[in-house]
Amino acid sequence: MSRRAIRYAILDVDGVVIRHRSSWQYIHSVLGTRDIANIHREAALEKGLIDYRDWAFVDAFLWRNSYRGDISLTYDDLVPGVLDLLRLLRKHRVMVIMVSGGLELAYDLVRDYVDLYISNRLVYKDGRVFSVKVNVCSKDCIIDVLERAFNIDWDRTVAIGDGSIDMPFISRAGYSIAFNPVEEDVAKVARFVVYSGDMYPVISIVRCLLDKTL
Repeated sequence: MSRRAIRYAILDVDGVVIRHRSSWQYIHSVLGTRDIANIHREAALEKGLIDYRDWAFVDAFLWRNSYRGDISLTYDDLVPGVLDLLRLLRKHRVMVIMVSGGLELAYDLVRDYVDLYISNRLVYKDGRVFSVKVNVCSKDCIIDVLERAFNIDWDRTVAIGDGSIDMPFISRAGYSIAFNPVEEDVAKVARFVVYSGDMYPVISIVRCLLDKTL
């Protein structure tokens, strides 16, 4: 029985699926809350005064009562070619999993091509931001969930990411791609490193993997 080179694809979202490096910072930029958000970030990440979950609630509170439409993404926010990549994976029946430490802003744009989308999620009330549901504090905690739920064969997995938060997947996957990596460690660990303004070089690599030529 023939076996496909890859059966699973795990993609980071911020900076890989969407152009924005951080969906949190994208919203702060749109709503003009970046300066005060930097104070929260310093307290959480640099001084350790609050943990990630509390930081997320405090951060999202800055957006409370903002209209959903004001912070929604459009197809122009996607990395060019990412839908072509997703269509290719879907055509070859590869299970597509997206995991983000950011927010679920891109889900509506890619939902037709994704089997599982794990991220933090804004909670809306009457079309306005009300709170946030924290599902991803770190990507390490997702590994066990995926292995238990899908019995993932890491040797037949392609993982695409850009930052150190993606290392749990990049370091395990048989085929790892650092896409415009923002940290040197990611580039060192990944099997392939791609610097590009679009996803087409990644598509070329994935095609080769699907054809078992790499």
